[in-house]
Amino acid sequence: MKPILLSFLLLPALFCSASTGLAPLRVDPLPSARALGFDPLAARVGLLPTVEVTALLRSPREYEALVGRPAPAAIDFEREWVVFYGGGLQPTTAGHAAISGIELTEGGHALRVHTVLVLPEHGLELAPGRGIPFAMVTIARPRTEIQAVRAEHVYALLL
Repeated sequence: MKPILLSFLLLPALFCSASTGLAPLRVDPLPSARALGFDPLAARVGLLPTVEVTALLRSPREYEALVGRPAPAAIDFEREWVVFYGGGLQPTTAGHAAISGIELTEGGHALRVHTVLVLPEHGLELAPGRGIPFAMVTIARPRTEIQAVRAEHVYALLL
C-alpha cells in the first residue's frame, strides 16, 4: 500500500478529530458489514508491543497482557470490550495512531478495524527519540461470538 502524503496544515485537524469526543470518522461499510459505534479510551499504558498489532481485548487479563497495566476499573468487560491498535516502534515520538472505524462482518462473527498511522517523513526532525503510537477504544460487547479480527490500515507521511 502506498503511503499518503499530508501537509503540516492537515496535522492539527487530524489530531483534533482523533482526540475529541466527536463521532468516529464515517467508513462506508460493505454490504455485509455493520458499522459499530465506539468511544475513545485514554488509559495509561505500560510496556507496549514493538510490532504493529490490532487486537480485541475481551477480559482484564487480555488487557493487562497486551497493554502492560491493569485495566481501568471503569471498563465492565461483561458489557464492553476494548479494541487496541499499536503502530509498532517508530523512530520518532511525533507519530500518531487512530482507530477510524469498526465494522461487524461475516454474519456478525468478525470485526474489521480501520486504523490510521501518521508519521513524519524520514529525516524530518519533529520529535527525536523513539515511540509507539497507539489508540484504544471501547465497543459494546457484540451478541455474537467474534471469531476473527481483521485490520485495514492507512499509513500517512507528513511532509
